[in-house]
Amino acid sequence: MISQRRPLHFLFICSLIFVLFSFFIGPAAAAFSGAGNGTPSDPYQITTIAQLDEVRHNLSASYILMNDLDFSGSNLSWEPIGEADVDSKSGQLSGLFSGQFDGNGKTIRNLSVSYPERSGAGLFGHVGQRGEITNLTLDNVTISAQSSAGSLAGQNDGIIRNCSAVHVAAEAFNDLGGLVGVNNGFISNCFATGHLSGGNMIGGLVGINCGVVNESYASFSICGTGYDAGGLVGYNFKGRIWDCYSFGSVSSNSIVGGLAGGNYEGIIDRCYAVGTVYATRDYAGGLVGLNQGYLKDSYALTESVDVGTDYSSEYAQQKSIGKIAGVNDDYCTGFIFWCYYWDEMTTNEKFRKDGDNEVTLSVSSKDVWGTAGQHFYWNAFGVPWELKDFADYPLPVFEWQEEPPGDVSYLNPDNSMEKPKKLPGFELAAGIFVGIGVVLFIYRKR
Repeated sequence: MISQRRPLHFLFICSLIFVLFSFFIGPAAAAFSGAGNGTPSDPYQITTIAQLDEVRHNLSASYILMNDLDFSGSNLSWEPIGEADVDSKSGQLSGLFSGQFDGNGKTIRNLSVSYPERSGAGLFGHVGQRGEITNLTLDNVTISAQSSAGSLAGQNDGIIRNCSAVHVAAEAFNDLGGLVGVNNGFISNCFATGHLSGGNMIGGLVGINCGVVNESYASFSICGTGYDAGGLVGYNFKGRIWDCYSFGSVSSNSIVGGLAGGNYEGIIDRCYAVGTVYATRDYAGGLVGLNQGYLKDSYALTESVDVGTDYSSEYAQQKSIGKIAGVNDDYCTGFIFWCYYWDEMTTNEKFRKDGDNEVTLSVSSKDVWGTAGQHFYWNAFGVPWELKDFADYPLPVFEWQEEPPGDVSYLNPDNSMEKPKKLPGFELAAGIFVGIGVVLFIYRKR
């Protein structure tokens, strides 16, 4: 009898072990339908939108995009890849994209993400610390989300290199960026262009930056209704930004800057901004609206910096406007070194009180990129900048750029703003109204 019961007992134990193993380990990742085995040396090869969607089933694998993809005609709202889940007991995050995604120089077009009541919107929802996205272009992206929204990723804790997003139209209440909503990782050699609208912490490239952004640029019109809006980064908290620039118009309620809205214990180095800045209420600056960090070797070529006039005269005296920083808060470690502003920049002077203008030097736009010793890094060995001449307009761009950004707010080299000058290969598009009665002339690449 004993010998006859052992097989049943043995089968029961094996079944129990299998059930427990499945419970703790979870279901196996669904098989990828394309070529490759998902390793860095032999990544899964994506050739269709359906295969792109399969990435979410194995978030730690390696992928490569083999051809362009076009979402037009699909009538589908994309579900972001990698959405963070928080364990209620341990507090650990899961569900993040922690693999490698190589765009292989290809383009994904006409992506639409509608997350009006959720956060983490983009092609990817949340990229983990081990995640890496490279060599990808997004073209014609529309996004609607509650917060943490960007065309490429809602949040990045990993590495993003050589990626771009053009013709972006996005809106979110908080944490909105043209490329990434919230960056805690590393972003390099990236750019984004388009239009953003929303509430707080809006930036042409990144909404909130607590990581590193370098050798990147943004060309945007940005319309916010809250605080911390910037041409490149909306809210820079202990982040590092260097060798970057921004073009376009930035308007919001408070803490508005041509490059960054607020710089809080962060470092901004070797950057410049071109365009217009407007704060409905207060804190408007050519480079940053509020500086509580470090600004170094940077330029504000902003055409105008203004604050609203629809407040009582008593309140108006408390407004802060500056050609470099609306407020440089040295009580909170705000420091500015070797920064310059365009001497023809217009401001509504009567409201200026705490704005930081006098600690910097005034230079003309035609001489700003001169060969004086303090400007050597624009053409120095070992830096990414190259001073190129576009229709007698010297403009520092990155070595890998053949021309200025597709949409640029153009600053005339002769300090005249009466008539914008046309760049070769560009045509004058319709003026973009920023809600302040001012038309910003935009040149669009043919």
